[in-house]
Amino acid sequence: MTPEQLVREPLDVLDLVADEDRVALRWRCTASPVGPGGPVRPTGRGISWEGVHLFTVRGERTTALWAMADVFGKAAALGATMTPPA
Repeated sequence: MTPEQLVREPLDVLDLVADEDRVALRWRCTASPVGPGGPVRPTGRGISWEGVHLFTVRGERTTALWAMADVFGKAAALGATMTPPA
């Protein structure tokens, strides 16, 4: 789904840990699908999913970023069915 297909609430910060030049952020996003997203119909019902971002910071600049989100949990909450590869 694209941002235009979701109405999002502010991101919930679940954990934020920093040590020298490394930062870890665990978050939860809550949104309501309001537009078509492939085979998923808009329900307007709220869904939530979680993710993690790991940053490396030098001075005031982010020099590296690694991100992971629970896209399967998000898809399941949207009612999508997924078939793993054979």
